[in-house]
Amino acid sequence: RQCEAEIAKRGLQFHDIGHGWTVDSFGIDSSAIWSKIDVSKLSDTSLIYMPEIDGKRGLFNAQPINTQFCMSNVKARRMFVNYVADYIESHSNSDYLHVWLADGRNNHCECEECKKKIPSDYYVTLLNELDSELTLRKKTTRIVFVAYFDTLWAPRVEKLNNPKRFALLMGPITRDYTKTVSTDPQKIKLNDFVRNKNIYPKGLEEYLAHIYEWNKTPHGSNISYEYHFWVQQCFDVSGVYLAKRINEDIKAYRGYSFDGIIEDGSQRSSFPNGLAFYTYARTLYDSSLSSDAILEDYFSHIYGEDWMLFRDYLTKLGEAIPFDLLEIGLELMTPGGEDEKLSKILNPDYTRKLSTVRSITAEGRKLIEKNYNSDSRVKTISVRLLEKHADFCDLISDALIARTKDDKKSALDLYNKARIEFGKNEVYIERYFDHFLYFDSIRLIFSATSPKENKST
Repeated sequence: RQCEAEIAKRGLQFHDIGHGWTVDSFGIDSSAIWSKIDVSKLSDTSLIYMPEIDGKRGLFNAQPINTQFCMSNVKARRMFVNYVADYIESHSNSDYLHVWLADGRNNHCECEECKKKIPSDYYVTLLNELDSELTLRKKTTRIVFVAYFDTLWAPRVEKLNNPKRFALLMGPITRDYTKTVSTDPQKIKLNDFVRNKNIYPKGLEEYLAHIYEWNKTPHGSNISYEYHFWVQQCFDVSGVYLAKRINEDIKAYRGYSFDGIIEDGSQRSSFPNGLAFYTYARTLYDSSLSSDAILEDYFSHIYGEDWMLFRDYLTKLGEAIPFDLLEIGLELMTPGGEDEKLSKILNPDYTRKLSTVRSITAEGRKLIEKNYNSDSRVKTISVRLLEKHADFCDLISDALIARTKDDKKSALDLYNKARIEFGKNEVYIERYFDHFLYFDSIRLIFSATSPKENKST
């Protein structure tokens, strides 16, 4: 409440909620989030409104937050609308209320009525009914709806009756972060919607192509819900690579008529430095700034007169521990194609690059030692953090070298050694470094097995 009061004092927008409505509206507690719950303890009166998948109604994988509801059911929509409207009645300080559907993918109801329209059509119907109820209650709260996973496909039939009430939020969760936009989105041929068997975009341009379709349904602002700080920051050991991508992404979004960005992710994403966060803020405020200009501004303040040497050192580390190698950990979170994904790791070029890490950190430690003491507290903290960062890079590169050589046992042992040994630093650097997130984001690189391996076992 204190934060909300301070937000209001400054004329800022308070955006509230997100997932959860699809089960909370029916008396099922969403607070378990992605944990599996005992479905047998839920009442039949709640479950009748849940989606029918493979001929059975219930929670999707027993996970509340990933469960949609039967949106063709008129009574279910009325319960949903009343629940959201009641929330707004008691939370009048919410400027924008995010009325998202469930998290997860390919999890929509397959009943005969729901199959008559795609989810986005029923979603727009639901939003129109919510708008009518809020108008009756004389509520001016704006509603944010999402183009995310299955609702990425624009409605075929329905239109918003009161576009000024709404803002569209795009969630490009499956996008590739090794590039921004490489093709004109208007020239992209989109995949057809196939209920619960959808294939989702890899390129940001594909997501933007979907938004072109959504924009045929008038609504208010377009906003992107981005994931630069979900796990992507864990794949950039330099702190430089992701900052450049963010600078390019924000400029692209502005060019494609987006009005802002909301970031998903950990607040503890300043390892080895906070350049990515700083670039995000500066570029949003002034998109004419280049990533190089922002880097110079930031590095010269945190590293002092030797900032260019620190830039070169971190850039070398980022090249030696490639972003695209670590990003395979994220690819492996999505089932399917494990053979292909894991085979990418077995690249001699990765082995060669990783083998240079310890020589790079050895030179880096000399630079760190030279700049270790300073009258500036900011510089002292920034340089000392690099000392821990060098240890991290040494430990992780050892494990990755073994993995790129297909020595899975040694690789997993070295990964666990790194996780445990470096975890001892968490008490000192947790403000900057999210230990669980960093190690969990690459865990599958070391622990995942391919179908071929499972068969042979």
